[in-house]
Amino acid sequence: MKELLVKQAACTHWSESTYKEEAESAYHKQECIATTSMARKVSIRSFEAGAEWKAKQSPWISVKDELPDESEWVFIAGGIRGYSVLFYCAGLFYSNIKDGTYDSSVTHWMQIP
Repeated sequence: MKELLVKQAACTHWSESTYKEEAESAYHKQECIATTSMARKVSIRSFEAGAEWKAKQSPWISVKDELPDESEWVFIAGGIRGYSVLFYCAGLFYSNIKDGTYDSSVTHWMQIP
């Protein structure tokens, strides 16, 4: 099922990409009869390879790369408690927002599924 979804997404990516336009333009100029077919196959294979790579990546996001949405509970790593669930608000990870207790040593976070 997952493989089918990736294939469908790859085909959608192809149909909405600029590669298709470039390949069709080259075909109409008769630069290469097989250009459209070849470009489509390359685009789909590249998309699938990217999807496979992404699926293997860690769900943990570095706070250097990205921060959670404002006012969101998230799993955190690297903080005072090691692993915990904290509330992200106003640029800080709070363990108790009423008391103003926050953890400034968080290194990674991920959304709660």
